[in-house]
Amino acid sequence: MTDIYQKLVQDHRETAKILSELDNIAESDPVRRDDLFAKLKQELLMHARAEDATFYNALRQHRESEGDAQHAKHEHDEVENMLRELSHLDRSTPEWAAKFRELKQNVEAHVDEEESQIFSEAQDIFDAQQAGEIGRSFDQQKAQLARQ
Repeated sequence: MTDIYQKLVQDHRETAKILSELDNIAESDPVRRDDLFAKLKQELLMHARAEDATFYNALRQHRESEGDAQHAKHEHDEVENMLRELSHLDRSTPEWAAKFRELKQNVEAHVDEEESQIFSEAQDIFDAQQAGEIGRSFDQQKAQLARQ
């Protein structure tokens, strides 16, 4: 059975690939940037919203992890705001590239914190069955978001 941690790590690795590829596209190829940015935006938004609705919602139910869940929600909101800003900038400009690198750093820091700290705290709260159930809920939530 695949649990929530494995599902989130899988999403994190996919996002890291897109971030890296997008970071290496020259400003002279805005069409390719458009395509990859659209994919990145969709992936990040679906991931963050499904993660908030399932994993972090479950963590908010426990006093010892409530602060981590609120912090993660704040970080997700920041990423959404940055995606919105990037959507309105010309992808062939240095300003877009600088804002993108800021987004990339924020996402990487969030992933690192989540995988190195929050997962271990969550594993003290959720048993294997609960982690599996949260993983299934995460998949269902992402599928629902993909249909919207």
